[in-house]
Amino acid sequence: MMDKHTVGQPPQVIQDEMPRLQNGKGATLPPSQWGSTGAVPIVAPAAATLPAWLQQAAERNRHLTPEVAQEQAKAETAKALADLQREATKQKELEVQIEEKRVEREKVRQRVHTQAKTVDPNKIKLEFAMSGDTETATVTYLVDPFLPSRCVVGFFGRGGTSKSSFLATMAAMISPRASTLWISSEELTDWIKARHIKAGGAPRTLQVYRGIETDENSGQQIQVFGVYEHLDAAITMANVAAQNAGTPPVRLVVLDAAVALTIWPPGDSPNHDAPVKRLLAYMQTLAEKHDVTVAFIGHNNKRSSQNTEHFEDMVAGAGAWVTSPRVAFIHARDKREEHAFVMRLAKPQLTPRFLVTYKSEAVHTLAQRVDAPASVLCKAVLEDIVWGEDDSARIFDAATGKDTEEDTGRALDRKMTTVSQVVQALVEMVHVTHAGQDVTRDMVHAVLNRDVNGRRWQDVEEVLNMAQFQYRIDVARGTNNCAIYRKASLT
Repeated sequence: MMDKHTVGQPPQVIQDEMPRLQNGKGATLPPSQWGSTGAVPIVAPAAATLPAWLQQAAERNRHLTPEVAQEQAKAETAKALADLQREATKQKELEVQIEEKRVEREKVRQRVHTQAKTVDPNKIKLEFAMSGDTETATVTYLVDPFLPSRCVVGFFGRGGTSKSSFLATMAAMISPRASTLWISSEELTDWIKARHIKAGGAPRTLQVYRGIETDENSGQQIQVFGVYEHLDAAITMANVAAQNAGTPPVRLVVLDAAVALTIWPPGDSPNHDAPVKRLLAYMQTLAEKHDVTVAFIGHNNKRSSQNTEHFEDMVAGAGAWVTSPRVAFIHARDKREEHAFVMRLAKPQLTPRFLVTYKSEAVHTLAQRVDAPASVLCKAVLEDIVWGEDDSARIFDAATGKDTEEDTGRALDRKMTTVSQVVQALVEMVHVTHAGQDVTRDMVHAVLNRDVNGRRWQDVEEVLNMAQFQYRIDVARGTNNCAIYRKASLT
């Protein structure tokens, strides 16, 4: 059946599906411009546009075929996906680690501890007590009675009580037969070495490990030493260095100060007994392993000793600082005399309680001043050791000013008696036995057969000045600013 459309006129559907001719500029031509015959002209198709990745591959290598370029592009895509996957995996692992640390901190905060893993019984080592042990169970000392061998010893005190000077003196004393490893967070390396030599220590018998350094760029303090992380290796290397240098083995290790030289794990603190006990137990293990005495320096509470109920409570931080080491001492300034100090045993385990008095003596000048005291490095000059609980406590309390009213009254009486005796001796020497001569304090000490401290001499000079007409004694200064006493000329 014929279509109702007129022959020669294409139906609308067919017309819409016919290809559209374009001129050279890409514009579509209407059918009226197709030609007089009405035939559709045949036009060559436009060149196909290559994908971007294929164009890039072709630019990199002009000799690539499309097939090879496509394979390379697939390989690069696969590599990029693999790199992306690795980065995502690292990010995921980091997130897991952060979450684990957060959970661990939360457990510590809530005091929730995971169950400890049990040890294989075959790894437990036990020793029987034998009759031969009575011959080996002895105590030896590097310096008796201050430094027992193979033990941990604590030295505590406020700043300025010459704790470092005391230990530097100990190191110098043992230098003919033993070397020292000194690890410091507070003093300069050159100062430690100079003090050792000037205090009488033998050369090459002290090695210094600087525990905290200053970053050259930022100026911040950087901790480069931790007891748990470095102490074992440091002792080992110090002994190797001593052996290579032909010097005595290391037998003394000084940590100044223990709190600053410890990198405390999360949740631990120097104010809690448990972590302090673990730290000191680790030190004791190293002391026995390397046959060394570990002497560490600590600090006292900022509150005065008068406010503490017990002598041992003067130490800052956890009580384990005093109770856990084998031996512990408390240093204090002797208020009765300049440059004088006392050190009392805080833990009478190996010996009865005792106290030692000592003075600091300059051995090296760091900076000299005209109108002010010089900056110096000092050693400790040991004086008397007083044994016994009561006697050592009495002297410590008198030195630190912790006296009762009754004790203060007796001390005042003793002071006035001493001043009176000195004045009487001076009067006799200046006007009779040594008339016309200058009298020194040492000459008075020889007459009295005992030394008089500087505070009492100040009291003596005040009495002489107030009653100069009665005693007729002038006070002058001689060589090295030493006091001299001579007959006054009345005008």
